[in-house]
Formats: sequence, C-alpha cells, structure tokens
Amino acid sequence: MTRFRIPCNWDPGLLDALDEFPRERIADIFGMVPSHVAGGGRPAAAMPKVSMEDARRYIADATSRGYVFNYLFNAPCLDAREFTDAWRTSFLEHLDWAVESGARAVTIAVPYLIEVVKQRYPDIHISVSSYARVAAPHRAAYFKALGADEIIVDPTTGNRDFEALAAMARSVDCTITVIANGICLSQCPFAEYHGVLMGHSSQDGHPSGGKYDEYPYYSCTVRKLTSPAALIGSVFVRPEDIAFYESLGVTSFKLVDRMRPTEWLAASLRAYVDGTYDGDLLQIVNFPHGFLSFLWKSAGMEGTPVFPRVDNRKLDGLIERIRDANCRTASCETCGVCQEFAEKAVENPEGVGRLAGLLAGMKGRLMFGARQAANTD
Repeated sequence: MTRFRIPCNWDPGLLDALDEFPRERIADIFGMVPSHVAGGGRPAAAMPKVSMEDARRYIADATSRGYVFNYLFNAPCLDAREFTDAWRTSFLEHLDWAVESGARAVTIAVPYLIEVVKQRYPDIHISVSSYARVAAPHRAAYFKALGADEIIVDPTTGNRDFEALAAMARSVDCTITVIANGICLSQCPFAEYHGVLMGHSSQDGHPSGGKYDEYPYYSCTVRKLTSPAALIGSVFVRPEDIAFYESLGVTSFKLVDRMRPTEWLAASLRAYVDGTYDGDLLQIVNFPHGFLSFLWKSAGMEGTPVFPRVDNRKLDGLIERIRDANCRTASCETCGVCQEFAEKAVENPEGVGRLAGLLAGMKGRLMFGARQAANTD
C-alpha cells in the first residue's frame, strides 16, 4: 500500500485534516522546532514559530491519534562541531527530549549521527534524509549497514533515474521513499549548497546567527521562470505517476513543505491519495507562489506577480517518455522530451518575465552589492 509522509506546520488543524484520510495511508508526520543544535532542512526564520513545550504537546497529540512523529536532525553539515563534548551533550539532550515527547522516528543526513542515535535508541526508526544524496543501490546499502530503516532518495538525481530506483527497491532492505511534490531542477547544481545553507541557518549557536540568503533559490527559480522545458524537467511526481513508481517497488512518498498552510497540504495530499488531478499542477507541487508574492510586494512592485501555469492533463504520457529517454545519460539539448511537453502544457503569461527579472536583480545585488549589480541586472 502506498503511504505518504506529511510535513508538520505545527497547526493543530493539520491533525484534524489528516484524520479525514485513511490512517494507513499516512506513514508519519515529520517536523522539528525552528532551530536546534543539529539543525534541519529549512531556514529557522521562515518556519512557523513553536516553543518546545507546545511542540511536545503537539507530538503527544499526534501520537495519541495513532500517527508516528518523525523528528528532524537532517542538516547535511555540522561544521565539525559534532566532535566536541559541548555539542554532543546538547545534541543528546535534544534527542532525548524528542523521544520522551513521543517521536518514534528521526530523519538524519550525517552518517555519524545515525550511528550515535542507533546506539542510544536501538529501536528508533531512522530515515536517511534526501540531503544525504542517496540515489544508487550501493550507497543505500552503506546507509542500511549504518542502521537506516528508510532511504529518502535525492530528488535531483534519483527521482527520474528509474533503473536505480528499481535496483534500490530490489536490493536494499529499507523503505525507499521518493519526494513527490518537490520541484527541484533535475541534476540541480545548487542542491548541495542550498542544503548546507539551510542547515546552518537552523542550527543553534552557529556563527551565521541564523542568517540565510536565497542565492540558490533565486538561481533555480529564475531558470524555471525563463525556461518552460526546465520547469517540466523538474523532478515532480504527478499524482497519476504514483502507480508507475509503485511498479518500480517504491511505495512511500514524501510531501513537502513544512512552511505550507494546512489547507494547501491537505489539497496536495488529496490529489496524491486519489492518484489524479485536473488543473494547474503548480498548485499542488512546491512552486513558491507565496514566497514570490512576498518578494514582489517587498520590492515595491506595482500590481501582483504573474506566474506560469502547467496543465496537468496535458502531461499524460510524460513519465513514459522520460523513462525511454533515460535522463541519467541523455543530453537535454538533444533529447527534446521536456521541450515537447512544455509547448503543450505550460502557459507563460505576459508578465512572468518581469518576475524573473526581479529575481535576477535580487540575486545580483546579493552576489555583488547594489552598485555592481546594476551592471548585471
């Protein structure tokens, strides 16, 4: 049976919304307080604010309803602070708090922490974060040997490497989980850097002081706004494609994002549970409408931003064409599959270019300062 991992936004209404779905379809609810010593995969400043006491009560409520709570320690870099006594003490204290609060699973990217957690709590379920960049069976086997129970596949390199997914499902005695509604670029060059930046921005005591700048996000979003083929080439899984992934042996899917409101999360989950969706695909995958609207307003732009639309029904057949093209070895310049489907399915209204220009300018100012960026906008 296909099961889904659900992001925790700490809204009590989320649990009520999930109660409307068959319990057996929910694998777990994953989340963390905005920051802690190990950090996670989202910047603390952008996360819903919740105290440790309120989080404890929330985890207890989720557990009492029969849900598994999966607590996050999934920053991909700990700055080598993990080998100091002070850091280890703080980490173990927070780990103990999470388990005592009711968490029965944890998500981790750093191999060292997997071994530490498994030694302290042998029965806890360990999910290997997508930030560990697992997308091949032998790499998955290494993590299994360390104590992993679940591998969350690196979406940028693994979501459309169907041979590797099937091989992992066949050969590694772990749950293989695919992020379904993410919209990262395939083979994204910013992915590792992005994860490190977000991890540091959610780590208590890190020299960055929680500061996080959106260079990677500006970069990939400009690409998706200016290239419809890149947008179609992003690594989303359509609700209609769930059965295709099941045929590979993948029966666990993660939904994002922890920054999303409950109504949006429930609507996205409904589409994936039903296995079908009519309308703009960008409304159920993690396209940053809200974030871009915020940037637009913050920059003092007139009116409202214009976004692309993707007619999901016109993407029927895309997954089979991608399978036959083999993204792992094909060149986008010579393949043409995503371009073909983009011409049918993507609507880029007049005005999308203004949004792309705003982001490009913001990226330039971030990189070079206002004076030099004026020559690059």
